[in-house]
Amino acid sequence: MVNCQLWSNARALAQLKKNGRKVGKLRFKGEGWFKTLNYNQSGFKLEGKKLVLSKVGEIPIKLHRKVKGKVKGAVIKRERSGRWFAIFQVEDKLKALPKIGKPLG
Repeated sequence: MVNCQLWSNARALAQLKKNGRKVGKLRFKGEGWFKTLNYNQSGFKLEGKKLVLSKVGEIPIKLHRKVKGKVKGAVIKRERSGRWFAIFQVEDKLKALPKIGKPLG
């Protein structure tokens, strides 16, 4: 995903430059600068109270609620405090809202 983000940013900057905007050089972040890691449909597994990440390994986690639906992606995020959090993107069935008989706008 990091490689995908890099090329996406490079294409966006090239498009801005083509449209006449002033664009500087890309700056690459050093070690410890990344605040998020994206796992898009692969490279991670949720097994009980452990999160298995490719290239990282098994990490014990605390789930504050049960994951409902099919997990489609995960974002691993570092807060300012230095703590890491996992955000799961799930696909779930939509539930119809009850009809209230009044127009909403």
